[in-house]
Amino acid sequence: MLSEVVTWPKPGLVDPVEHGAHPDMDVFTFIKSATSLRPYFYQAAIPSTIFSIWHNISGSALSSW
Repeated sequence: MLSEVVTWPKPGLVDPVEHGAHPDMDVFTFIKSATSLRPYFYQAAIPSTIFSIWHNISGSALSSW
C-alpha cells in the first residue's frame, strides 16, 4: 500500500502530487491510514497461514494413506 501511494501518475487516486477523487485525503493521511492498519493485516493472515500448514500436512498424510 505504501508503494502504491507514492507512485505517480495514476488517474483518480491519491499520490504525492494530487488527491484525485479523494478531496478529504492526501498522501500523508493515506500513509497514516496504511500504517495504522498494519497490525490488523498480520492478524488477518494468521488463520490462512494456519490453514495452509494444516492443508499441506493433511494432504500429504491423506495421499500416502
